[in-house]
Amino acid sequence: MEDAHRLIRADVTQLTGEKNLIQWDSSLWGYLNIYDLQNYILQVIDEPTSAVEKKEWRVNRAVISAMISNSLSPAVYERLIARGWDPREQNPKVIYDLIKKVLPRVTQEAVMDCVIEYSIIDRTTFGKMQDFLTRLRYLYKKIEELKAGVTEAYHTNLLVAKLKKTYPDRFLFWVNGLKEKTLTWEKLNQELEEIAASEEAAPKFSKVNKEAEAKVKELKDTKGRRARKLCDKCSSQIMETWEYKSCGHHAPKDKSDCWWCDPSKAPNSWPKKKEAEELKKKQGATTAVVVHNGSGLANPLTQTSSSLLFAPNFFIPRIDPKEAQ
Repeated sequence: MEDAHRLIRADVTQLTGEKNLIQWDSSLWGYLNIYDLQNYILQVIDEPTSAVEKKEWRVNRAVISAMISNSLSPAVYERLIARGWDPREQNPKVIYDLIKKVLPRVTQEAVMDCVIEYSIIDRTTFGKMQDFLTRLRYLYKKIEELKAGVTEAYHTNLLVAKLKKTYPDRFLFWVNGLKEKTLTWEKLNQELEEIAASEEAAPKFSKVNKEAEAKVKELKDTKGRRARKLCDKCSSQIMETWEYKSCGHHAPKDKSDCWWCDPSKAPNSWPKKKEAEELKKKQGATTAVVVHNGSGLANPLTQTSSSLLFAPNFFIPRIDPKEAQ
């Protein structure tokens, strides 16, 4: 019951409509999962017979329902009311199911966000293996719902590539399994569950956990400017330290000038300077925006779900066969 009370203060992403349905769903599910209350929105939980359990059941339902209601934007709230929702409803599954029914499950922007995150999610960004697996499987489920024809072998290869840095020794065995076609998606996931259980069971300051945490921290620290994010303006993948400029290009946050627009202000150390100067000459006196490699001006929203899966943003890091020898 105490866990349910804490959920009242949970900062669940506000649901504004179809555009951020996936993010909202992930945020809500994540908070409920922390306290093992996710079943209240996934299935019908019958009222217990015990007085103590019955009280806890009622509180859990009421708190989760309130948490969902509080996360709705006014526009979404009104849409649900128009579809017959009673705000006094105490069964959280009722409102959760209605939201999924009223709001289209997958929009083009939601598809893009999901696909991009699935392609770049990495074990190094999660403190625990179990947290990584939870998020990975959620995204995997969303990818499967697209019915874009992605094979199990593709998923398995991609997952192995995501584990290379944190588990280099096991990685060699996994690569051999891929080559010999003995490593399946199910088998790999079972092994990862064993790793997760081992990490959870080990004392916090044991050698196993200290080495795992140190490895994750080291990989995070050395990521530097290679870390990427989604631009909040055009949804392109850009460097974490960059932002969208008024000219339509992306550039470092601490730079007021766009080097692509004015290459003369770029330092000689910038690897794209020569390319920018050549593009500037070709552009001449026209005012058309120059689309250059890495500018992020191309709009992936115009792509289909199938093409998104095989776009440049969606890739498997190369696995060198020699590493398996």
